[in-house]
Parts: sequence; C-alpha cells; structure tokens
Amino acid sequence: MKLFFQDAMKFKNRQPCTKLTKRCEFWMWEKDYFRPECCTAHLKDLLFFTEDLLSKHGIFHWLDFGSLLGAIRNQEMILWDTDVDFGFLKADIEQVLALKQEIEIAGYYFDTSDKNVLRICYSPINTQHVDLFPWGEENEYLKSNWLKEKAEKFYFPSQFISELKPVILYDKSFPAPSPIDDFLSTYRYGIGYMTPQRFVLSSIPEIAPEEFTPIVEQLLDEIRERDYYIQELENHILIKRFWKWYNHSESILARFIRTSYQSTKNQLLKPIRA
Repeated sequence: MKLFFQDAMKFKNRQPCTKLTKRCEFWMWEKDYFRPECCTAHLKDLLFFTEDLLSKHGIFHWLDFGSLLGAIRNQEMILWDTDVDFGFLKADIEQVLALKQEIEIAGYYFDTSDKNVLRICYSPINTQHVDLFPWGEENEYLKSNWLKEKAEKFYFPSQFISELKPVILYDKSFPAPSPIDDFLSTYRYGIGYMTPQRFVLSSIPEIAPEEFTPIVEQLLDEIRERDYYIQELENHILIKRFWKWYNHSESILARFIRTSYQSTKNQLLKPIRA
C-alpha cells in the first residue's frame, strides 16, 4: 500500500495542469527540474495576451526580469522560470486597473490585492501569472515598492526606458529597456547574466550582481541540491503520516478509504485467484 500510494501521488502530481486545477509545483518535483509543457503553454498564452492588451490600450510597458533574460539568452522563457514579468509606469496604474473586466472576459483572473504588483492569473485556481510591476519616478530613478528587502533590484535610472528597444520572445516582439546589456548586468543579474542560474528555495540574503563570483555560484548550487533533498525528506514524512492515519484512524473518511481499497484490491485479484 505504501508503494502504491507513493506511485499514485507521483502520477497525480505529474498530470497536466488546467484552469480547473492548481498550477504544477514543478520546482518541487526533482533536483534538476524543468517547467512542464502545460505550464509553458499557459505562460505563453498569458505573455501574448498581456502584451497585446497593454499595446491595444496604449499603456507604456516593457519586458523585465526573468522574461527579459530569457528573451536575450535564447528567445524563449527560461526553462525553470515560473512567471512572466512586465514593468509599467505607476502613473498609469488606474488605466491598468480599468482592464479588469476585459481580462476576466478573456477567461483570466486579475489579482489586484497588492498594488505593488498586479497579477494576471491563468485562473482563480491555477495561479500561474504575469507580474505587472508599477514603477514610480523619483529623482531620475524608477523605483518599485515590491520586496523592499531586495531594493537593489527594484530601482534603476529612468534613462533605460527613455528609448525602448525590441527583443524577441517566441517569435514575437516585445519592448525592452536599453542598452539591454547595461540594464541586465548593472541592475538585474550581474555581468554573468548569460550563464543560466536556477533560483533557490531557501531564504538567503539578497546577492548583489557584482557579488556573483564563481565561489558564490558554487555555493548556490549546493543550496539548491540540499533544498531538493529536504523537500524529498518532507515528502517521505507526509507519506508516513498518511500511512499511520490510514491504518489507525477510526474517522469516517479513513474507514471509507480502507474499505474502498480492500474492495478494489479484491476485484483486481479475482482473475489471479481463479
């Protein structure tokens, strides 16, 4: 039964996600995870929809963070990225908020609970999303109030958006800050931004771009590997707890599951016994 439950859970977690299911937590699946095809398809839908929507309404915007990085590296989203990122001017936030009805008519969900980052989600259940960051101008710099503990990534000189340049992502053109190399190396990911680096699950201090030395990169790889093994251990603990509950609980649900399992098992074994 224990092995059966483990296999069943593994199979369940690998089912393609839809608007009626929760998003795939693929970063928990294995150490060297990649985004499954279902999630890529949903994020591409959101990416194209958001770009067309903002352009249609004349809202000044640009591709940013991991989405911009993917466009520069190989014109695709980074294989383990979990969302899409756009920036827009805080002065236009009311115009963006007014898009709520149009977004929901298109079948998506607009999460406006945090005015520091608006989110267009695939659905209310499946929370794959586009992050829309409002940037306010202050002393010739653009600043965001989202994640103040990572302030170095949430400010940059406004000159980088004075003349946006096109980048290509999945054969579609998107506006981007320029010069892109200076923007990514100085205000986003450091001089080694072309070298892929997975994020880590553990809570660690923010690392400034200039601090990404080979030693730091090696340490991050070790942290990622330990994160994976910790997650595996937690999964085993949950399975043990379920096994204990299954065998010993007298709740109605536990009794029902035990009865159903035994009935199914007997039906499957009938041909063998015959």
